[in-house]
Amino acid sequence: MPPESSCQAAGYAALIEHFGIQGIAPWHQSSVCNGAAKWIDRSASGIVETYPAQYWPGDDPCDHLEFALKYDGTDLALLAKILPAIGAESVARWVQDTPQGKYTRRIWYLFELLTGQRLPLADMTAGNYVDLLERDEYFVLDTPTQVRRQRVNDNLLGNGDFCPVVRRTAAITAFIGRDLSARSREIMSGHPPELLKRAMGYLYTKETKSSFEIEHIKPDALRTERFVALLHLATHDDLCETQRLVEALFAFIEQTVETELVEELSFLASYDRTKRAMQEVVDLPDRDLDLFVRVCLQNQGKLSEAKRDSTFRALKDDEVAQLERCVSDGYGSAGSGDSGKR
Repeated sequence: MPPESSCQAAGYAALIEHFGIQGIAPWHQSSVCNGAAKWIDRSASGIVETYPAQYWPGDDPCDHLEFALKYDGTDLALLAKILPAIGAESVARWVQDTPQGKYTRRIWYLFELLTGQRLPLADMTAGNYVDLLERDEYFVLDTPTQVRRQRVNDNLLGNGDFCPVVRRTAAITAFIGRDLSARSREIMSGHPPELLKRAMGYLYTKETKSSFEIEHIKPDALRTERFVALLHLATHDDLCETQRLVEALFAFIEQTVETELVEELSFLASYDRTKRAMQEVVDLPDRDLDLFVRVCLQNQGKLSEAKRDSTFRALKDDEVAQLERCVSDGYGSAGSGDSGKR
């Protein structure tokens, strides 16, 4: 990589430096270096790419803006700060020089979309329509809105007030290829609807507790119930962050499908099987059956002496032994895993 002294920031990096923009770091940053070959440095925080001297866009901020859309990608959060800083007059003058250009029209449209200002330019009357975002690089609307003024296909996922931009990263593409929806249907296909409903109820409640713990909140029963109801309704939540949040969401979904859903369905199936076997030994209320199973799972398959004396003193020794055997048989290895912590 060439020494920093021979390099100049380009694209978003140059505009951030020029206008003193703070608080937003682009995922892709560029620089142009004298006598350098193209160079890419990848890290967890993003990509820094170096280009040879012939890539230098010039000194005009609008030229750097075009460079940014070409090589750094479309970052609406940054553009919402950069475009007003460049100003309507400068953008309009730059657009007039090459009004037919693909990136020119995109910048023109994005300026009006993100600032709410209409540039003093006449509508285009000829030329092909261009997509605002490249379909092979971003997730976009299947049916875009044709904007006659700039002859642009607005395929953004939102509008000027709220619009997530999600790149087609390798991680997201891999998650999509795994088809977690089909995998979850495969897992659930072998279980009756009532069991699935109970499993979903537990997982929603578990998510509620985790969310409240993150916020350091101790909810009452009503608040928990309301939160669970919202989770049931929020099957498609709006995402304001970009691909990192989407990648994290996919990872959470995969963990839920492959681990938590499987474990919960297995636990409930074992519980139902155990409960039926226990009811053939002795007739106990459901509450006592639940308690007996939970205590055994937490105590290496045995009923503790304390619970025997406080709750189950009416049971005979042989009945206790048979019930313990039901738990052991029903769960395979009583007390293993996290089952007893539920």
